[in-house]
Amino acid sequence: MATTFPTSLQDLDATRGTSSNTLSSPSHVTHHTTEDDTIEALQAKVGVDNSAVTSSIDYKLTNTSSVNPGHKHTLTASGFTDVAISGLADGNGLVYSASAGKWVNASTATADASTTVKGVTKMSVAPASASNPIAVGDNDGRVPTQSENDALVGTSGSPSSTNKYVTNDDTGTSGASKVLRLDGSGKIPALDASQVTNLVACQKVGTFTTNVTVSATTTETDILSMTVTGGLLGTSNAVIGEINGAGDTANQFQLRNSQTVTIRLKYGSTTVASLVLTNSSGVTFEAAFARIAFGIYAAGTTSSQDGYITLQSTHNSSSFSSSTISVASSDSGSAAEDSTANKTLAVTVQYGASSVNDSSSWAAGYAILVK
Repeated sequence: MATTFPTSLQDLDATRGTSSNTLSSPSHVTHHTTEDDTIEALQAKVGVDNSAVTSSIDYKLTNTSSVNPGHKHTLTASGFTDVAISGLADGNGLVYSASAGKWVNASTATADASTTVKGVTKMSVAPASASNPIAVGDNDGRVPTQSENDALVGTSGSPSSTNKYVTNDDTGTSGASKVLRLDGSGKIPALDASQVTNLVACQKVGTFTTNVTVSATTTETDILSMTVTGGLLGTSNAVIGEINGAGDTANQFQLRNSQTVTIRLKYGSTTVASLVLTNSSGVTFEAAFARIAFGIYAAGTTSSQDGYITLQSTHNSSSFSSSTISVASSDSGSAAEDSTANKTLAVTVQYGASSVNDSSSWAAGYAILVK
């Protein structure tokens, strides 16, 4: 008998015998024939892989041409109605409107945001990706705080392309167009100050700290002697200095009555200036304080110099009249030495007579270059 599948489920019990039945009743041949027909009908219903038989399950589930039922289902066949939303553009989204009971265009259904109302936020600038714009939260670490924004105003003028901030790269201890930065020791580094104006630059030429005493001799004695290096004076520089008296308040500088003492400033082989002091007071002059100041400076060329020397002193007795010997004396003169060569700068003292009461003691002398 033929199978009833797939119109209905095939009942195989009617032809299935038991161990007590003979092969002819029920018919064993009929039973196997019905089973074979059912299996073949089942194969046809399922279908082979990639089946082209439109009634097979394989075709309906896998073939893209199978529609309603099958691989694809239309809205109508599924009980739905097509929904058309107009006015959409790339990047628009959909939101569900409960009041309208439908999905609507998010770009037109929601109002623009304001300072008090939530809504669609506009980008302040065009996003890097138009299809995937990203808003930045106010807690993003890349967003400046209010204090940082306040600092960005600057202290002089508004920041601009012509009024820029100073960065770490703008500072340095050397190099062009840099803001000066202290070195690792917190000190100002060595600089080329050749373009700095209105500053007086000084440089030590020499000093002495060992006392020099001139006493009981008529020999001209150096109380300061040092070398001025060639080229140091140039055409407009000067070397100035000072020598202070040494000892107690009674004998820094002594000169007997009717005696003379000469104090000279020398540069190279030239005596530039001389002080000649004569005591006509009737008593020995004893200075409680004595100081010599001197200077030699270029007079516009490297072969012409001007100079000066001064003495300041104070007598140890209030009864001494300053009119009998100059308490403050000075002299000036000139020289024509070649200052491009090394020259000796010296201050000398020479008494007119040899006596222990004609004496002076000097200490702490120095000379500096002034540009």
